[in-house]
Amino acid sequence: MCTRAKRRRLEDNSLQLPDELLVLIFARLDHTELYQNVRLVCKRWFLLASTPTLWTRIAADPATPTGTVCRWIRTSRLLNQVRFRGRNDANALVDHAARYSSNLRLIDVKNCWGTASSDVIRGRGLCRLLERCPKLERMTFEGVKIKSCKFFRLIGARPATNRRATETDSGYRFSYDGPMSGKQLTFLVDAVLSNRRPFVLMLDGNNGRKVTMDNERSEVTFECGARI
Repeated sequence: MCTRAKRRRLEDNSLQLPDELLVLIFARLDHTELYQNVRLVCKRWFLLASTPTLWTRIAADPATPTGTVCRWIRTSRLLNQVRFRGRNDANALVDHAARYSSNLRLIDVKNCWGTASSDVIRGRGLCRLLERCPKLERMTFEGVKIKSCKFFRLIGARPATNRRATETDSGYRFSYDGPMSGKQLTFLVDAVLSNRRPFVLMLDGNNGRKVTMDNERSEVTFECGARI
């Protein structure tokens, strides 16, 4: 944390630098540094540290408080990528992303719990994320638990329903590595087979624990069994 004297020296030195150069310098810092230190130096730095282009991507590890990450999501109007690692508040963060980040293109969640008392990531927030983020094209969930059948049904149908994104972008990709019930698998496969857009669905041989979907190819493959 900056002391008052250090802040004054930083402010005096920064007066010689144009705003554009300071923003380039700030872009090399992580968001925790920007939020906890840089923006507290002076009013000018506060405004520059809030430049929307500095907040298009957010990565949050367990050390960053839930309220801070939620505030980042809520105030970053150009946010298009979020990555969460080893956290126990995934439900709150997914809900916030669904509510405030309509431009989201990528979400990457690894080794996270829904809450401090539950390892399940709530399906309601995940479904809302799919419904409210039409540009979302990359989803990765690894070392997590999702019990929602509706979520997997929406995932299977998404390449057909999300035409604006899939027709203009490089493709849609979904990856899930975690427990999966037979009912969830049925919902996913039924939605995939009724989809008219090209894609690949791959399931590994470990009881369907790992699922990868990709609409950039023109066939459907089940690695653990029959070919369709």
